[in-house]
Amino acid sequence: LGSVSVASEGYNGALAVPVERRTRLAQTLSNAAPELWPTEEDAIKALNWDAQPTRSSPFHRLLVKEKKRALVDGFEEPLDWDDCGAEVPP
Repeated sequence: LGSVSVASEGYNGALAVPVERRTRLAQTLSNAAPELWPTEEDAIKALNWDAQPTRSSPFHRLLVKEKKRALVDGFEEPLDWDDCGAEVPP
């Protein structure tokens, strides 16, 4: 279970998923939104796995909300990702 915000710019959230169900979650995401995750491997790479052992779920429900913006960054207008400046080498 967990919490997910969905907006036109993308999505952000946190889910509590048993380790043995991670592959199934990646398959489900890839099947549900192939434009975001064309393959199961793409979904696995996109998910930020942070394994924390727990005896019970940190969430008591699954909440999915549509919002104006997926991330609240304090800016009044969304950032223009097409005008992000020059690429700098590492």
